[in-house]
Amino acid sequence: MFPLLSGATTTFDIAASCSLFERPVIGKWRSIAYNGGPDSRQGELMGENDDDMDLLYSDPSMLLSRLQKVFVAVARLYRRSGMLRDEELSEIVQEMNLQFLNNLETIRKNYDPSRTDAATLRAYVRSLARNVCNRYYRERPQYSPLSLSHPRVTVSADSVTDPLAIAQTVQVFRAVIDTSGDRKAKLLLFLKLYYRIPVVANDLRGAYPEADEVVVGAFLGLFGGDFASMGEMSIFEAARPIINQLERSGTSAESYTRWITREVTEICEILNGDPPVSAFDRHTLRILVDDYFEPFLERRIEPSSAISAGSN
Repeated sequence: MFPLLSGATTTFDIAASCSLFERPVIGKWRSIAYNGGPDSRQGELMGENDDDMDLLYSDPSMLLSRLQKVFVAVARLYRRSGMLRDEELSEIVQEMNLQFLNNLETIRKNYDPSRTDAATLRAYVRSLARNVCNRYYRERPQYSPLSLSHPRVTVSADSVTDPLAIAQTVQVFRAVIDTSGDRKAKLLLFLKLYYRIPVVANDLRGAYPEADEVVVGAFLGLFGGDFASMGEMSIFEAARPIINQLERSGTSAESYTRWITREVTEICEILNGDPPVSAFDRHTLRILVDDYFEPFLERRIEPSSAISAGSN
């Protein structure tokens, strides 16, 4: 567990902590180019990102102050999802601050918007903040341990037992998806590809609003019907030219496959807990993914059980 999350009220001096780090020359990231001009929304975001990148090297204490609203927003999102409690929020934000400081040099060395899904430093930091929340939830003692592969539970479109545990598991899985922030639409699209679930136009447009009719039509031509016989690498090799066009990237099919595999593994780890109380793997997770797109699990749960699940 986190040292800071054991009930202690430890605080730290942001300026003093940041002063321990070297301060390179300001302006390193001012040459970042963006489309749309300075008056566009993209220009505004990239201008803010330039400021953040300057502060990352010149004044991390000021940057950390600017990032507080990012940390608080992520923590509140997890609170609304039910994965955090009100009394845990301040400690979670403290942990986010400490994680940022502890990883400052790593962020300086490794953050490169051309090589990550995070186009801005704040998007990258939001990902770090979500990791803190996910790890906290994963390491917290869980209610009603459950795996959909558990011997006492049979889950299919026709049979559901242990309704209280099923309801809680569905709620947590949906919370994990809903707290994925600006990655949510892409995550859902890639989950459909990974599990070979037919894609609809809104799946692609949700992840890539700029996709026009021609691009959407080409994508649905590949994945709008039955593609269950395609191998995993073949799927992302076929999707790669279109996704790269939309992302203006040169990402390989192997990289896309690794990314969604990591996401699936992380979701399973969150659901399983630490130490594990469940045994989800990428195969049993498919049940929850199917339910997310076409709910069937909770329809078979008695209303009284669902209400009890929500009250815990």
